[in-house]
Amino acid sequence: MSSLVMLGELVTAAKVERAGDLDLPVLSMTRSGGLVPQESVFNKKVASRDLSKYKVVRPSQLVVGIHID
Repeated sequence: MSSLVMLGELVTAAKVERAGDLDLPVLSMTRSGGLVPQESVFNKKVASRDLSKYKVVRPSQLVVGIHID
């Protein structure tokens, strides 16, 4: 028999890390592909010129967002 477990018992919130001057790819969240390179969704760059305040996502981190399309 399974039991309910609170999500907070399984994961912890990651510390927010900003890109600063790191040269990282910009990712977009998609319904079927999860996080993918932005260019594969839009065929062009739609991110801001200044990426320094963009959040960094590390392997094994769970990304939660609202899919708007």
